[in-house]
Amino acid sequence: MDHCATYIRIGQFAKMANKTQRAVRHYEELGLLKPQHRSAGGFREYSFRDLETLSVIDSLQEAGVELKDIQRMRSAPSKHNIRPQILESRDELESLKERAREKIERLSALVNSIDDLTNKVREACETCNDDHASCSSCNESGLHNNSLAKALLSLKGRPELKEQS
Repeated sequence: MDHCATYIRIGQFAKMANKTQRAVRHYEELGLLKPQHRSAGGFREYSFRDLETLSVIDSLQEAGVELKDIQRMRSAPSKHNIRPQILESRDELESLKERAREKIERLSALVNSIDDLTNKVREACETCNDDHASCSSCNESGLHNNSLAKALLSLKGRPELKEQS
């Protein structure tokens, strides 16, 4: 088999995995990834199977599993005794799924709150003639006494709405 077709050097591997070389080395240090081969010059070389492994690690991380937990999941004592670890991993995944569902419920409630607030503003703005002191819509919706603005500020402060970096 052609050597070039079998192994991928770390730079190309990192590019294909959309990772930095440092991240690939970090996974190696944690024992999550192991180069399949070293070239004569000592360069790390990986296989396409390693890309699949990295894809699984990425999927688990996206699901909220920390690297230390992935490391523990991958360190089965032997091929003959991995059932307890598989069961534990399954339970962890079920727990992650439940936390995700709870977060979806909280976000859904938040969307409903935002919709209610949007409707109040829309209704108030349709009838108001900018004389907020005498406008019944402004008084009923809270635009005049700033309760609507306070509600909006409290929504903006919710961690679920903060920009992810």
